[in-house]
Amino acid sequence: MYIKILVEQDVQNGRKLVEALQRRLPMLAAFWSYTEETNEWRLVIVSPLVGEGGARLAYHTVEQALAETEVPIPLENISVLSPSNLRYKQVRLASQGVPSGVTVAQSFGGLGLAGDAYIYVMN
Repeated sequence: MYIKILVEQDVQNGRKLVEALQRRLPMLAAFWSYTEETNEWRLVIVSPLVGEGGARLAYHTVEQALAETEVPIPLENISVLSPSNLRYKQVRLASQGVPSGVTVAQSFGGLGLAGDAYIYVMN
């Protein structure tokens, strides 16, 4: 089985979208996340708005930013998560002390999850 890599164009497109979203959506984190189970990279946005029942509004905001910036990332390749989401907590833990713009490798043996993440914003 082949492993998909995150190419520079995806990194640039993700950064452009994250910058546009930072002006209109409360955001704790933004990162590309790769999981072996699906062999996919997904752009993950973590917002307290989702934890407050605003997932639909958060996705609508992402959709508007995609249209305005013309970033070619399909909406189905973007996840908007709440701060209580386990995936966010794992990536946050793995990326402590790592500056933005860096890929971190993760291995959470006991949880059965593995993957990499490219960090834009992490709080």
